[in-house]
Amino acid sequence: MQQSIPTIPHSASGLDLHLSALAAVDAGSAPFLSCFLDARQGEAACRDFLTDRYLELADGIPAAQRALLDEAMVMADAAFAHHWPSGVQTVAVFARPGCDERFLQVLPLVDAIPAQVDWYRLPRLLPLMEAAATRARFTMLLGRQGAMYVVDVTDGRAETRAWASPRRTGPAKGQGPDPQTIALRRALLEQSALPLVVAAAAADVDDLVGWLPSRSRARFVERVEVPDYLDFNRAVRFVIEDFQDRRRLEEQLEVSRLIRASRDHGMAVLGPLACTEALRGGAVETLVLARGVSFPRVRYCQRCGAQDAWASGAVPCVECGEATPMPLDFANEIAYLAKRRRADIVFSDAEELRYLGGVGCLLPQSAEASAMPLPTPRRHGLDLVA
Repeated sequence: MQQSIPTIPHSASGLDLHLSALAAVDAGSAPFLSCFLDARQGEAACRDFLTDRYLELADGIPAAQRALLDEAMVMADAAFAHHWPSGVQTVAVFARPGCDERFLQVLPLVDAIPAQVDWYRLPRLLPLMEAAATRARFTMLLGRQGAMYVVDVTDGRAETRAWASPRRTGPAKGQGPDPQTIALRRALLEQSALPLVVAAAAADVDDLVGWLPSRSRARFVERVEVPDYLDFNRAVRFVIEDFQDRRRLEEQLEVSRLIRASRDHGMAVLGPLACTEALRGGAVETLVLARGVSFPRVRYCQRCGAQDAWASGAVPCVECGEATPMPLDFANEIAYLAKRRRADIVFSDAEELRYLGGVGCLLPQSAEASAMPLPTPRRHGLDLVA
């Protein structure tokens, strides 16, 4: 039976849902074909790119897998032809062949993701996770020009959900709340999972924070003072940029926490191997990744645990002679496990993080005993473990 998920519009919420659904799919006997195609180049160019990558992949896999790759290519080729709505920059296709494990999902995305095709036992989630992390998504209560507005921000774009003028924010004597105020409060409560930012002129912002309904206060994260001279549209843009600056600061703080914990022999692990093992054990609070990070694919022997450089074809394990060591792609493994374990995920441009191996995990206090005893792979460089 083929598993599939309905296409959801290009909102961050839709992308988050798709990521969670893809991470919920168990690894099976057949690999995933993960394709990210540059829709701006046109359908013909995407098909040529897909064909070129297919030829490269077919040369590097055992003959027994080529029939599965052929089937996945047919599925992907038929699927992406029907998903070219306007405004799309990338078409992502995830296809797994087989009778019982068959899976197909197509995502038209507004994000520009580098074109790539991957054939691996897990779907390639890292590009989607990085795209989702760059999307500003929050609710804004904005006081401006004698009125209050509830504005939902998704993917950097703003949609006004409700508004009320000051004379309508409280009931007249002997009357209940007017419809505009009710709509304003309802709009604040509808997106209850989103962070809430309150923004207004310096003289008004504290009053606006005080007006918040009690049920909305739990998600209040920031107050922003907006210059008086900005009109509505420029004020909205000002708040979005402030929110993005705050997120970048939080990213840097997480990197600082990671580095401090590693230097003080605290609750942190560094490097792809240690992070993969910690995630497998479920002992991760926050995963911190360098943006655009990539790790070399290696071969991993399930019999003896040895790792060595990736080689195509049927090359036996150099340690125990196992005929078919499995490929191990740390980027795919880490992204899949982090999403599956529901760990917090932070991307950063910090050079310090790249120097430390491009990835690290902050661990909860109870995780040290389970995360520390990691095997040292033979014939391979040591991974840093704090």
